[in-house]
Amino acid sequence: MYHDGDILYQLEGLPGIWRECFVDADNRDNQMIVYVRLLGEGTEVFRPVPAIRVEDSKYILQGQEILESEEEDWEFAPGTMVITESRVLSGGTVLVATCEAK
Repeated sequence: MYHDGDILYQLEGLPGIWRECFVDADNRDNQMIVYVRLLGEGTEVFRPVPAIRVEDSKYILQGQEILESEEEDWEFAPGTMVITESRVLSGGTVLVATCEAK
């Protein structure tokens, strides 16, 4: 799904439409999509997860509603504060969770 050239995400279990920020939220500037690595997949795979920006590159992962614990093993669980970096994936440049913030 696209909007003004941006890819939008409809995340199962979460209301609204997500892109670089949550379109339907009052707190739009702090809500982003962060990609979290899925473990045990045999190849590098990421899940787009809603997150709240705390400062600079620190985000608190949301997404408890979309975590499929029996089917997916996320590198970082919902509620974890992570450090992100910009990376180029197949869909373009995105924020990827790289480590847990201290």
